[in-house]
Parts: sequence; C-alpha cells; structure tokens
Amino acid sequence: MGLTATILPILLAIVITIIAYLSSNSASIFQLPKWLWKSETETYLEDKIRFQFPGHSCHVLQEDRQSLDWWRPIDFVTSHAGKDLVEPILFNGVPGILKVPKLHLHLQTLTSTLANTGVVPFVHLTQWVLENYGHNTPSGFTDKFRSMDLAGLEEVHRRLQHEEFYFLSVLPFTTVPAHRFPKLLGLCGDGFMVERSGVVLGERFIREHGWEEAVKDVAMSFVDFATELDAALLEICDVKLDNFAWNPATKSVLVIDLDSMFFKEALGIQFASRQCRDNADCRYFDCRGDRCDAEAGMCRMEIGDSNLARICRKIFLPRFWQKGLFSAAPLVRIPGLFALAERCGRGGDGSELVFGQLRQMLTD
Repeated sequence: MGLTATILPILLAIVITIIAYLSSNSASIFQLPKWLWKSETETYLEDKIRFQFPGHSCHVLQEDRQSLDWWRPIDFVTSHAGKDLVEPILFNGVPGILKVPKLHLHLQTLTSTLANTGVVPFVHLTQWVLENYGHNTPSGFTDKFRSMDLAGLEEVHRRLQHEEFYFLSVLPFTTVPAHRFPKLLGLCGDGFMVERSGVVLGERFIREHGWEEAVKDVAMSFVDFATELDAALLEICDVKLDNFAWNPATKSVLVIDLDSMFFKEALGIQFASRQCRDNADCRYFDCRGDRCDAEAGMCRMEIGDSNLARICRKIFLPRFWQKGLFSAAPLVRIPGLFALAERCGRGGDGSELVFGQLRQMLTD
C-alpha cells in the first residue's frame, strides 16, 4: 500500500508531462483540453492583450503550434540565456519568433539618469547609446531620437538595454545587407517579434543536405558574411551553427541570435575593462583579446582574432561532439579543408591570404 501510494503520483506526473509535450506538437492526434493546459506563449499574450499597450501588436499574434518543430532543434541545444521566452508565433499570419528578454533589476530609467543634468532628453539618450554601444553606432539611428517625446525616449532607452533589440534596430543603418539578419516585426509588452526565415543550421542540416547540394554554398556565404561584418566594424562573439539559418531563396546565411554582437570599439572597451593573469582571461565568448598585460593585470584593448577566424574555428571545424560544415565535404577534400580552417582559426597575420585560399577551395 505504501509503495503504491508513492509510485502512483510519480507515474501520474510522468503521464501529464508526456501529454503536455504531445499536445504542443501539431503532429499529435491527441490534444490536451485548453482549459487544462496553456503554453507560456498563450499565457503571455493573454496577459499583454489585456493591457492594450499603445503602439504594440499583441492583438495580431498567436502561437504557431504547427511550426514548433522549426524551433525545437535549437531548444535542445541552447539555453536562450537572457530570455524568458523564445517561441514561434504568427504575426498577422506571417511566421515569426516572439522573444521576451528577462527583466533585469538593474535597469535604469532615462528620467533617473537625466535628473539634474540639464541635458536635452534626446541628446542624453544619444550619449548613453554611444557610451554603452560605442561611437561606431550610425548617426542615422540616433537621429531618430530628435522627434520623440519623453515617453517615447523612455521606452526606447528601456528596450535598448537589451543587446539583441539594439542590434536588430541599428543593423538597418549599417552596411550589412538586410538579408543577413531577421526583420524586426513589432512589439508586445516587454517582448519583440522578428521574422522567421530560412532553415536553422546544425547537425540535422548537415545530415540532410549534401556538400554539393547546399553545404558548400553555406560555407561560402559565411566567408562573405565575415567580410561584410568587418566592413561595418562589427564583431560577432557567440559563433555556433544554431545561431544561424540558411535561406535557400537568397542563398545566404543569416544570423538569428544577436545577443553577443559588438561594434569593434565597444568590444575593445569590453576587453580593456577585464582583469587578467594570463591571455586566456582575455576572452568574451568566442572573441579573443590581443593579450594580457601581466604587469598591469588588465587585458589590452586590441582584439586578437577576427570574424573569419571565429567562423573557421566554430563553424567550419568540428566542435566537441558536433560536426562542422567541412565535415560534409567529400573525404578526399576533408584533410585540406580542415588544415586551412585550423590555420584560419588561429587568426593573426595572413588572414587576407587565408581568405583567398578559402574562396578558391570552396569554388573548386
């Protein structure tokens, strides 16, 4: 009797968990009644629609259960650190992703930082952006602040304290082609929606697409993307396959997670603020600082690698248990591609030569 009383609640909990999972999958023939279970997305949308935020688009959103499998391969790999919610939705019928950043207790209001400064609000917000994200921020982006009232500036200031929202907003003002990043669709409460396009990269993509069919083109697109980032003075520091997608229509890679992107100047400042005992301490995710100044105990401001070097290390070569793109090449070509990617991944001098060799090997 005692053993049965112990096991039954556990079995019941397991059954309910399995049913909840199946009910979130459109392919399932069983659907849990809505009165018994709601997803996080439905709960969030119902809550925000009730408040009717001016200028927000919560009322045209709905959970896209038929597309949960699009996002599921990523959910098992990444933690979406910094987000309370990352789920597929439909925005006026258009496939999108709802991203809700975690609310940080240390977020400041523009009004509190503006107090007793005597500075005009839009000028103050411009200065704040340049101090936090670097003077490489395009002036076309900050010029928009001039026409905003204090309430509008306050909301922009709050949202720009989340790095991904900042870059989604500022990238259209850079030289990076628009097809390289998702379009910002609208706002809903503290969340924002981006378009969903392309096929998420990862092991599944490599298995299902051959080298000549698609993977070689993906690799070439990554090489071109690195040069576009360099031209815009941008550095991307969280480099892994499932942070990117492949759009077969445009034959181009696009970045779908912009949490760890920096303008070059801002990344240098990030390094210079770090204490260190050796060079290994001078890193931020996949970005490497130049070196540690052991005498001062601080990292140098210079950046020690490049976008292309990170792509070679983290995208082209195998990473822990995951295959890299070059793993899909014909066996006879893998040794040469791996050797070139390893040399490229070390960075340093000769990057232009390596760039040319990569393009040559990928077009052969």
